[in-house]
Amino acid sequence: MEGQEHVIYGFLSIIPPLIAILLCIMTRQVIPSLLLGIFSGVLVINNWNPGTAMLDTFSKYIVGKGIADSYNAGLITFCLIIGGMVGVINKSGGMVAIAKGIASKAKGSTSTQFATTMLGTVVFIDDYASCMITGNTMRPITDAENISREKLAFIVDATAAAISSIIPVSTWIATELGLIKTGLESVGIQANPLLVFIDTIPGRFYIVFLFVFIMVGLFMKREYGPMLKAEIRARKTGEVFAKDSKPMISDDKEILPDEGINGTVWHAIVPIFTFIIVTILGLWYNGYETGREFRDCLGNADASVVLTWSSGIGSIVAILMNLCFTKMKFSKIIDSW
Repeated sequence: MEGQEHVIYGFLSIIPPLIAILLCIMTRQVIPSLLLGIFSGVLVINNWNPGTAMLDTFSKYIVGKGIADSYNAGLITFCLIIGGMVGVINKSGGMVAIAKGIASKAKGSTSTQFATTMLGTVVFIDDYASCMITGNTMRPITDAENISREKLAFIVDATAAAISSIIPVSTWIATELGLIKTGLESVGIQANPLLVFIDTIPGRFYIVFLFVFIMVGLFMKREYGPMLKAEIRARKTGEVFAKDSKPMISDDKEILPDEGINGTVWHAIVPIFTFIIVTILGLWYNGYETGREFRDCLGNADASVVLTWSSGIGSIVAILMNLCFTKMKFSKIIDSW
C-alpha cells in the first residue's frame, strides 16, 4: 500500500539487520542471511502475512526496487565491469609487483608490520584482492620474523574492506552509491550520490581511528588482550599460530598471476589512472550545461552511467596492456576479466 511507505515501525526496524547479521555469524552464509533479512522486513511491512511477504520479497524489493531500477541496474553493471578490470589487473601480476616492491623494504618485526599495513592500504581496488595479495605476499616474511598469524590477519583485515570502502576507485563504490541514493530519496534530498560519498570520507571515523590504532600500537610496540598473548607465543616459541588452531588457507589461484606471467606496477597503475581520469571527465561531460560550473556539472551527472564508461574503458586499457606487454593469451585475458 502506498500509505505504508511513511509508516514508522520503531524498534521493529532493527529486525531485518539483526536477523541478517546473526545468521551471517551463525551460518557464515551471506546470501541466504541477507535474503531472510529482507524477508523479515517485508514481513513486518505486510502485517506479518508470510504469503504476501514471500511474493513481495522477490517481485517488489529484489526485482522491482533492485534490478528494475535503472540507477541500480547501472551500478550492478558497473560492479561486474570493474570486477573484470580487477581480475585482469590481478592476473597480469600488476598488484603482485606492487606488493613485492613494498615487501622488499621490510627489515625486522616493526618494519615488516609497517610494510604489511602499507601494502594492504595500497592494494585498495578490491578488499578480497587486498586480503589475498597482502596475506600471501607477507605471510612468509611475517612468519620469518615470528609475527603471529593473528596479528597478520588483523592488519590484513583492517586495511582491506576499510580502505576499499573510502576509495572511489574500488569494487565497493557501487554498493555504497546505491545505499546513499536510497537514503537521500527516503528523506527527499536531491543530490549526486557520488559527491555525497566523497563528502562523507572525512567523517569515516572508524577507518581513521582503526588506522591510527594500528600505527600507534606498531611504533609504541604495544599489544593488548588475546593479541598480546599471541605475539608473546610467536616471539618466544616461534609458533606463529596456536597448535590447536586450524589455519584457513584458501585457494588463491583465481586472483594471482599464473606461472611465467610477470607484470609490472604499470599493469595496475595505468588502468586505475585511466578509470579515475575517465570518471572525472565523464561526470563533467554527462552533467554539462552551458554556464554551469565544474562542480555543479559533476553534481548533475548520472554516476551510474559514467562509472560504466570509466570501468569499461579501464578494462579495455588493462586488456590491451596485457596483449602488448605480457605473455597472456587473449582467451586467458578474457577468462580473467
